Parts: sequence; C-alpha cells; structure tokens
Amino acid sequence: MRDGMRSDLLMVARQAGTAAAFAPLAKVLHLDVTSVYAYPPAAAIFEREGVSFAPVTGFQDAMPSLSAPRPGILLTGTSLAVADDARWWSWARTRNMTSMAFVDQWCNYRERFVLDGVLLPAGALPDRVVVVDEVAANRVAQAGFPSRQIVVAGTPALDRWFDVGDTVVDALAAELRGPEGALLVLYVCEPDPAHWTSPGSSMLDRGFQARIEALGKAAEAVAATRDRRVKILVKPHPIQLAHGFLHPLPRSTDRVRYEILSQFPILLARVADAVVGHSSVLLHESASWGKATIALLEDDDQVPDLARATPALRVSRHASLMAEVSAALAQPATAAPATGSATGRFLSALGISSLLNPQCASIE
Repeated sequence: MRDGMRSDLLMVARQAGTAAAFAPLAKVLHLDVTSVYAYPPAAAIFEREGVSFAPVTGFQDAMPSLSAPRPGILLTGTSLAVADDARWWSWARTRNMTSMAFVDQWCNYRERFVLDGVLLPAGALPDRVVVVDEVAANRVAQAGFPSRQIVVAGTPALDRWFDVGDTVVDALAAELRGPEGALLVLYVCEPDPAHWTSPGSSMLDRGFQARIEALGKAAEAVAATRDRRVKILVKPHPIQLAHGFLHPLPRSTDRVRYEILSQFPILLARVADAVVGHSSVLLHESASWGKATIALLEDDDQVPDLARATPALRVSRHASLMAEVSAALAQPATAAPATGSATGRFLSALGISSLLNPQCASIE
C-alpha cells in the first residue's frame, strides 16, 4: 500500500446493496475505520464482510471526525433518504472534494436526488453519478443529469461471489438436499420500495403471497414430473431479518418443502439449482454468475430495467412459471466471471485505479 492511500478516499454506505458493492473496494484498498462510514443495514453487511467502519445514523454523527483534514474523493451510495445523502455531497463541495454517488439498483433513479418533488439544487448534488450499466445511465440522464456527469462502472458486488468457497457450498448443498437429493429453489425477498417509509409495512413484499404460492404450484408439478422432492428456500431481505419476517409460508407437502434461511445470500444462491425473485439486485448477480435465475412478475408489471440490464435473466409471469422453472432447472451452468475483474473495472471507470496497492494492480 502506498503512503497516504487511506487518505485519498472516503466511503459512505447506507443500504445493504451499497455495502455489498463497496465491500470489495474497501478490502482491496485496505480502507479502515477512519475512511468508511456505515448506516444500518449497511453496517451488518460490512460486519459480515470484515470491513472496518464507523457506525452512523445520520450525517451529524460523522461531523466530529469530518472536521479533520479529509480525502479528495467522497464515494457514497444513494437512497430515498435524500436530505441526509445531500448533506454529504454538500459537505464535499465545501471541501473541494469530488463526490461520486453510486446507484446500485435499476429503480427510483430520480427519486434518489429529489426533495419535495424538486431535483436538489446543483450545490447539493454529487459531482458524478455512478451506475452499473447503460440502461441505468440512460434513466439517470432522463432524470435530469448531464451525460458528462454519469459514469458507467459495473458493480464490484460480483466479486463477492468468489469469497464463497466450493467446500462450503458443497457442504450446505448436501445438508439441504438431504438423503433424497431434493432440488433446491431459492426465493429472494425484496420489500416494496413504495413501503420503505411506512413503519410496519416497510418489511412487506408486494405480492409475496401470490408469488410464493405460484412458485409452490410450479414446484409441485416439477416434483411430480421428475419424481424428486423440491425445497423452496426463502431468503428474507436484511431489513426483514432485522425486524422479523412477517409473511406466512404455504404448508409443506410430501413433494414440496418450505424453509426460511438467513445465511449469506450468495452462499444460498450458489447452493440453489435455480433462483427466483421479483426485483432484488441478487437476481442480476446470480444470472451474471451463470446461475439459472427467474424474475417473477405480476401480470400488470412492466418488464423492469433489472431484466433489461441482465440478458441472462429469465422473465416469467405467473401463468408461465411452471415452464420457466422446469427450463431453469434443466439449464446447464455457464462459466463464472474472472476473479476480481468487476472491482478493477469499477475503479478504472471512476478514474481511481491509482489508489490500488501495486500488488493488487492485476485485478484490473
């Protein structure tokens, strides 16, 4: 690590998805508690990933440490807590720092930068908006950002998949399959963003009951056709795990069993024969890794940008789910991406590859 590297970058993560993307960066750049701030639930992700951080619940919590000389680059996530996010970007501007805000999902593009229906003033906006791909870049441009301020960088979150060893995957798979060798289908929960600001309903997935019942019927048909038991593994979102999972599951049958699991989601995705969800970013990661992955949409849903950004992702409505699950389970595995390539591309796109330890330069 070159002298002074830790003083070049300040990282702030609020959402779990942001922390998942930033964790590989923090590790490869050897960032410590003086350079990383985390809100819940991002803090829980950093703890699991072994990333040192200073916990905060608002910008004001960080002020005492921010009074010291700070780095030249601020990298944050984005969220619907726009007022607090904007305080970081405004603070960076007063310090002549370059602020970069990462949009890790394919939704709520404009809402991340709007207060009371109006786009934040120029002085409160980040200097750059970083997105995963061209689909998101076009949406952010439509939201009012000049193209020159938008950076397409991919997501380092994909590199976290290499942290899960094959031995661990094989052991958990054997445990979950049992002696009968059950097929494993992972259902990934994603609370409806429209409810995130509403206490009590913020942990609920819109349409969860209908989707899980449709998946159960598809699994019953697959189990009968293949004469093989199916286990549906339900993975709650981190915010649901923190507050209690409120959705009841269908009753298990002789052919189809349901189980709520809280293990590392990437481990569960690697164990599963197929992954199903609605709008979770894990669907993008899973499909990009080569795992058979399905986005199950409601009949009135438009095809989401998540699907447009992920060519390998299967899109299904309820009526076609049985056929899609059967096809997904028959889909041969494809090659995984190269180790470390996502983190290297991200740093290069942001123009901060110079922060890398020379021994780590090979990740680019």
